[in-house]
Amino acid sequence: MRSRVPAEVARRFSNGRIQADPAAVPLSDDYFATENTAPVAKGEGAWKSVTGYGDLQRRYFDPVNETAAFFGILKKEGHDQITSVRIKVAGGKVSEAEWIFGTQGPGGRGEANPAGLLKYRRRRPTSCRHRNAAPASS
Repeated sequence: MRSRVPAEVARRFSNGRIQADPAAVPLSDDYFATENTAPVAKGEGAWKSVTGYGDLQRRYFDPVNETAAFFGILKKEGHDQITSVRIKVAGGKVSEAEWIFGTQGPGGRGEANPAGLLKYRRRRPTSCRHRNAAPASS
């Protein structure tokens, strides 16, 4: 069934990456990957540096275009990293992988973890200039 292809291949891609085993993943002969826009060879980069998942994980599948995406926290080199990954599936094999790794929490502060995401959320102002303005008299 076509609609299950991206989800199944994405699951195998995720498992193979965590196991640091590109041979466990159906990669096309012309597989191409980037990390933060820089090309990376098969078996290098995230294959070696990502060791597991963090607390936040979101997965998205597009069966029409045969793509899948992940957004969340990955364990990279011992640290939580905000990460997005997009893969393209062609003929039941991964042909493209695009990784974007964040290096810090929101606004360049703190750790990239769910607690850090909540810690730096915007605060509501206690007063507004326009709230105290009187209507113009005529």
